[in-house]
Amino acid sequence: MLAAANTNTGAETSVVRDNKTPEPALKYSTLYTRLLNQRVLSQKWAILYLLHELSDSPKATPSSSAAGIRDDVFPETGIIGARGMEPVGEHAFSEAFSYMGLHRLPGRDSGRGPGVGGLAGGDLGSQWNSFGRSREEGAMKTKAELLAEKYEDSGTFSSDWPISRRQLTSRYPEPTEQALLSSLPFTLLGLSSSHLPFTESSVSAPPSGGDISTTQKYAISIPPTLPLPLVSLLHTLAEPSLLYRCLNEFVQSSSEGGTDGGLVGQSLKSAIGIELRGYINLVGCLENEIRRAVAAAETTIGVRTAGVTLKRCVVWTREATMGLRLMSLIVEQTNGASMDFAISHPFSQPQFIKILRIDKKGGQLISTIHSFASSHGDPFVHAFAERLLSHVTRPFYDMLRHWIYDGELTDPYLEFFVIEQPNLPDGGGNKGGASSVWEDKYTIHSPQVPTIMTESFAKKVFLIGKSLNFIRHGCSDSEWVESYSKSTSKELGYGDTARLEMSIDEAYKTTMARLIELMGSKFKLFDHLRALKKYLLLGQGDFIALLMEGLSASLERPANTLYRHNLTAQLEHAIRGSNAQFDSPDVLRRLDARMLELSHGEIGWDVFTLEYKIDAPVDVVVTPYGSRQYLKVFNFLWRVKRVEFALGSSWRRFMAGARGVLKAVEDLVGADWKKARCVVAEMVHFVNQLQYYILFEVSPYDPV
Repeated sequence: MLAAANTNTGAETSVVRDNKTPEPALKYSTLYTRLLNQRVLSQKWAILYLLHELSDSPKATPSSSAAGIRDDVFPETGIIGARGMEPVGEHAFSEAFSYMGLHRLPGRDSGRGPGVGGLAGGDLGSQWNSFGRSREEGAMKTKAELLAEKYEDSGTFSSDWPISRRQLTSRYPEPTEQALLSSLPFTLLGLSSSHLPFTESSVSAPPSGGDISTTQKYAISIPPTLPLPLVSLLHTLAEPSLLYRCLNEFVQSSSEGGTDGGLVGQSLKSAIGIELRGYINLVGCLENEIRRAVAAAETTIGVRTAGVTLKRCVVWTREATMGLRLMSLIVEQTNGASMDFAISHPFSQPQFIKILRIDKKGGQLISTIHSFASSHGDPFVHAFAERLLSHVTRPFYDMLRHWIYDGELTDPYLEFFVIEQPNLPDGGGNKGGASSVWEDKYTIHSPQVPTIMTESFAKKVFLIGKSLNFIRHGCSDSEWVESYSKSTSKELGYGDTARLEMSIDEAYKTTMARLIELMGSKFKLFDHLRALKKYLLLGQGDFIALLMEGLSASLERPANTLYRHNLTAQLEHAIRGSNAQFDSPDVLRRLDARMLELSHGEIGWDVFTLEYKIDAPVDVVVTPYGSRQYLKVFNFLWRVKRVEFALGSSWRRFMAGARGVLKAVEDLVGADWKKARCVVAEMVHFVNQLQYYILFEVSPYDPV
């Protein structure tokens, strides 16, 4: 403390002696006292000496007092006294730590030798001296000049590049950060500026690209004289610029027919356009801040002090860049023809940004966007994808609303997961009539089912629309469909899953109830099913017995001797003589007797069959194919019934003969006759059990 007091006293004496007024001495005393009160600083005397070395002394030679201070403070370092410094204004030192500030600091005398005014060995002094020299006198080279010399020696530059660092510097003058900030709004909007121009060129693609070269539609050039930190910041800021430019072109582009991506694809373009307009608003706000900072820099202290730098611009545009990157990735995953963009810098490889045109559409496109909202862990990505889905799914939900409330498919570009088959066969084959309309007119296209709904949910939606369409066109009940649509139709949108499921459940219950009511009451579906069981499955026993008894004599003759009017007459006789006469006239009218195709050697039993005619819309349930299967089952049961009828007739004759002629010869053929009757009884029992199994176990359905 004693040495400090002595030093302070000597310094004050020197300041008083060198100045005519006492203000500098008073100011020095105040600053010195504040320095001693700073407990954080431990090397106070070293700091004091450093400040003295950096001070702007107007004298060519140091005063004895100043030399005394240095000798008193650092007596053990062996510092040689500094030579006088040239007078320089305060402005040069105030920006010493700004960009390239050290290059503008005043230099020491050129005659200063090693070790003079620096630490032992004189290294710092020699480097300090080199900063003050001009480039013509051998000053330290900038990074751009060093890189130019390196590429010049290695022969990397092409013939159109400058071969001299002087020419490189003169051809590409280094822009200031203020100039770069002034050009930044144009660059972020994909527009060329004087410092960051957009060019069209063809450069080699990266090795992973697969092609030897790729023609770029856009490339942005960065000045080659900038240092690496600024180049890195400009690379970061160039990414949203190129993404915006290619996304903007994607939004404005369309195919020749104007159906690129369909309605959902156009909705995606609209959603991206809305996000791009938000990005333009952000750039507008950023431009206002930059203009204020530039205006403040021209009048006061500098653009950095005004609060706007390239680094801050990177931070301000970070979320916007993530959004543009996500939209670019979504468009890329829709698959299609590529467009490449690059960030060009002479000392680095081009950075490619690829954007693709739409190939996926409808539910596939919705599933692609929904994958980001459902499986991505970043909250920003989740919220952004949800916001896009709210716009993109509007055409899909509009198609869904028309389908579940009107039964009409409004899908001109095949984006919905329900597909309509335009050309249907009128008949023939395995299906025809209304059955083909119900089963084949509309089908589910599974790849187009979006992931926002499950497979079971999609099937329920499919059944609702198909039932409404069938009620409108197949059942001719369009008035009910229109009234139902007016009373229950409501807007559907993404996000309200509970409300959507409730609407689908209500529509499903209402539609199915109406369809069953129409088929049961208006078109007598259950009466027809009962008639099929009674007449084709031989459920009406008295009718079948009378029919077989009346036709037995005729069916024993060759098939080519039979006439249909005789068969029809026997059918009418069996109906009037059994309980079948109490069925509805519509059911009896549909019952008919006919013969199958004749073949040589066949008898009536082989070609006779009963037919029950089914027309629309009941043939949706009992299809033409199902009617043919009923005929096959009837022919099989008819043959079994014939065996039963033959066994019954034989048994009656056996019983009559046993009481007559055979009773006289019972002692001769009694044992054999008993065995024959036992075999016939077993056969009758087997046939009865077979009929029971088929009628009550295989087909036990009873609509009543």
